[in-house]
Amino acid sequence: MTEWSGLLPALAFVLTVGVSVPVALTAHRSHRSGARPFARALWVAALQTTLLYLLGVFVLWSVGAGVSRTVTLLVVGALSGLLLAALPLLVGRWLLRRAGGLDSETALRYATYGWPVAMLAVFGLFVAPGGVGRVAFFHLGGAEACILGFCGISVLTAGAVLLQAVVALVGPGILGGGWYRLLDGSGDRLREFALAVSDGRRWGCPSPIPSKCGTLPLSPAVSAT
Repeated sequence: MTEWSGLLPALAFVLTVGVSVPVALTAHRSHRSGARPFARALWVAALQTTLLYLLGVFVLWSVGAGVSRTVTLLVVGALSGLLLAALPLLVGRWLLRRAGGLDSETALRYATYGWPVAMLAVFGLFVAPGGVGRVAFFHLGGAEACILGFCGISVLTAGAVLLQAVVALVGPGILGGGWYRLLDGSGDRLREFALAVSDGRRWGCPSPIPSKCGTLPLSPAVSAT
């Protein structure tokens, strides 16, 4: 752990924010361009990011990182892809489908939109105890306990890991639901506002607020009835 202590903040940033942000942005841009469905766009973006990560590991190995460090990076990358990417997006899609009533494609899209923010929170929890320059996450002190056969584990560290796991798993779904309400609701309000402005100008009223223009006249069809 000592030989990795200086690299842990950078590695944590890469595996959280450094992966989620480009994957989400690339998938969003590809989907908006109409090139492919969002699920397919997300898969392609994740594959591209994985290849880039493997290229970085290869570069480190070629400059003398050693076999043990290279294998460690590969194992950590695989576990992070499962625990910080695949599972959060699957759980987020499930939450949005069950709680929000969204279809699978829309639920996955908004879970992906909430994913980078959740990963930023996970990274923040990791570096918060000691800052970016000093990793104190694994040395929080306090009482110790035996967890799953491993003794001497700080209770505070175990609680921090549990909090990170909760944020990583349910964060994309909760934040994605917020994005959906914000973006979808804003679109509805803008359409209603534009319709109100159009109706007001049609009858010579410069404001979409009826109270500022009095009662708008009925249309000829309604007046005739």
